[in-house]
Amino acid sequence: MYVATAIVNVGIIAVDDYTMAIAPIIPAQNHSVAQIINDAGFRSAVPTLILFSLSRLALNLGLNDPANQFRFVLVILGVASFLIQATFGAKQFKETEQKKIFVFLIGFYFACPLFFTRPMIEALSAPFITVSAYCARGYWESPKKAPLALATIFLAIASLFRFQVGVCVLALIAVVLLRKRHRDLPWLVLVGATCFVVSGLIDWRLRGSFHYSLLSYLKYNLALSSTFGTTPFYSFALLFLGLSFPPVLFRRFPGFEWKKEYGQLLPTLIYFVAFVISHSLVPHKEERFMIPVLPLFLVLLTPMVEHLLRKGFFQWRVAYFVVLNFLLLGLASFNIAQKNVVGLAIYLQQHPHIDSIFSVEDTLLYLFPTAFISRKVEHRGVKSSELDKLRPTCRQAVALRSDYNTPQLNTQFKQLAAFSPGILEWIVVKLNPGQNSRRAAVELWVSKDCP
Repeated sequence: MYVATAIVNVGIIAVDDYTMAIAPIIPAQNHSVAQIINDAGFRSAVPTLILFSLSRLALNLGLNDPANQFRFVLVILGVASFLIQATFGAKQFKETEQKKIFVFLIGFYFACPLFFTRPMIEALSAPFITVSAYCARGYWESPKKAPLALATIFLAIASLFRFQVGVCVLALIAVVLLRKRHRDLPWLVLVGATCFVVSGLIDWRLRGSFHYSLLSYLKYNLALSSTFGTTPFYSFALLFLGLSFPPVLFRRFPGFEWKKEYGQLLPTLIYFVAFVISHSLVPHKEERFMIPVLPLFLVLLTPMVEHLLRKGFFQWRVAYFVVLNFLLLGLASFNIAQKNVVGLAIYLQQHPHIDSIFSVEDTLLYLFPTAFISRKVEHRGVKSSELDKLRPTCRQAVALRSDYNTPQLNTQFKQLAAFSPGILEWIVVKLNPGQNSRRAAVELWVSKDCP
């Protein structure tokens, strides 16, 4: 499922992720390590450099087409993420049935194949938080220094991708205190401080000063994050409530041993709660901020799901979940976000005789994913009123959204191709064309005189 999603879905979920994770590494032949470090801005260059090593590997294997390089990166990310999370998530359980249920959820829960094949820093950090929580659970069962050190190290690795996940160190401290192993706190501080110094030295080597990226990121967010989209404190709590597919788990659970089931998962529960509460305190909230702990959420759901299934599969709750989840799974995994402009870029890559584009009005204003084109394509905006004055050569084409199409266009131009949006974007365009017109079909036109 992850591989299929990676191959089919080359969509761009967020413009930020395109500019920070895709454009700097695709096509690999047009980028370098020095350029990536120089363009990192206030963000860490480490995630982008790791992604770039994968795109370069794709290039060295003979994949010259940027879209295929991107697919290669997505496949590697998806397979690695699934294997790590399925392995260490399942290890949290002793019963075989619970292991099976978790592997099923991490494999087929509607959001997983899409998000865990994306080069988003939130998704890149998730496997390492899963491993860290598993190691914390190992310490909880048998309080030794080794699992505590490993939990800290993997949490530090996760923080290299997404700085904010470092807040889970509070969960580790809580685990030590609840286990009444106060003498292990100095060990935790020592390992944590060592990880902090090592990651700071890595940044010094890349950026020129100790923890340059972290300090720049903190400065930027303290100054500006509250000016971005803000939502109430309880937003993330409502998000996870929705992700549990209500009312599937709204029942009494007779005979369910809460203390036994969640006593062994207490470190994972503390990780999850610490992460959600800390992010809820920050005014700027986006749903994708919760991706790092989505696997932990599925771990916490597993005992309840297993108890529910003891009555068999033929229950309305199970049928409701299966139907709705698999409907959403298909839509999420195979609906290509930004399909209109991504399709245009891939078409231009496949037709090298076009080296210049006239974009009508705001057709390509929001996003023109040139990462999918290995050569330079000139791009210039024009107004609709200027179309009758254009005299493009056969190496030039006009890109315009379908709502800018007029009958007069056919007198001067002929259509080469049209790039429709994905089904979800098509629906939102139909429901609210005024606010979602940028997601409408994009058409490519050339002069009628061209062969």
